[in-house]
Amino acid sequence: MNFRYFTLLFLFINFSLTAQIFISGKITDTQNTSLAFAAVLPNGDATRAILSDIDGNFSVADNKTIRSFVFRFVGMQTLILNADSLRNNSGKPVMIKMSFADNKINEVTIS
Repeated sequence: MNFRYFTLLFLFINFSLTAQIFISGKITDTQNTSLAFAAVLPNGDATRAILSDIDGNFSVADNKTIRSFVFRFVGMQTLILNADSLRNNSGKPVMIKMSFADNKINEVTIS
């Protein structure tokens, strides 16, 4: 009977000690200015979105169901990256560079 409890206790401790892997990095523009509060959407899902901090840093708990990350910021082009390319960074923070969107209005008429 004690052996069963010991075995169960060992299994629970083993599962709780497994390290959770995070994908972390910094989001900047092409001029290396940090993008505060940029949206990071795992698999493009807005319900699971996180925001970068004031310095552009982000961290997302990684699980194998995430296939891509979508990065969005006002005035920047939306960036979609494959999750495997971010996972292969050997646990080091990744640098995400977003380029400016080319949204120009040619003419405005006020009446």
